[in-house]
Amino acid sequence: MLIGFVVSTAFLFLVLNSPKANFGKMDKFIASLSGGLLIAFTIVLCLVPVIGLSLLVDVSLTAFSNMAFVLSVGFATE
Repeated sequence: MLIGFVVSTAFLFLVLNSPKANFGKMDKFIASLSGGLLIAFTIVLCLVPVIGLSLLVDVSLTAFSNMAFVLSVGFATE
């Protein structure tokens, strides 16, 4: 989750840092920080039920189930 927050905040800041945007640096930083927090919150809201339900029904943690967890994060944040 922390890596997703850092990467998404950095990418949002880079996108907002284009010459077309007429905002101040602090406005861009606050916008990218809030966007990063929303993405991190979405990741948590996605992983808690998916992993929780998988553990509740005794799904074994294999490479396939771990790949499903990663894909669920990708689908939720997209």
